[in-house]
Amino acid sequence: MNKINTCIFSCAGILALAMPGHARPGWTNIVYSQEYTYEFNKDENIVGCITRATAVLAKAGIGEGITSDIDNDKSYGVVYGWNADRTEMAEFSCSKKEERATLLYANYSDDPDGVYARWKKITSMRW
Repeated sequence: MNKINTCIFSCAGILALAMPGHARPGWTNIVYSQEYTYEFNKDENIVGCITRATAVLAKAGIGEGITSDIDNDKSYGVVYGWNADRTEMAEFSCSKKEERATLLYANYSDDPDGVYARWKKITSMRW
């Protein structure tokens, strides 16, 4: 059920970015995603993964409204946030059962090259 709620939130968040209150000519919603094989090593659950993702989002400036959710058995969790003007959002999910993590990033901008450079910077950070 949490995965369904997460998907619903992700889709709603991306749609919200795609339809801002004040449309700007030439601006578009740009979305990237990347999946990682996540080695939990000695971690008993995904709390460490979510904690690191929260720190990275804050450091990247996508920490205006950071929120996280972890399921009861601590095997799946998600953290998401956005920037101050709500033109940029990111979501990072961790799954211990599947040993993977997924980063979803959306940016509403008129500068696709700048968004791509931002995406590359975010993906190069230590998750």
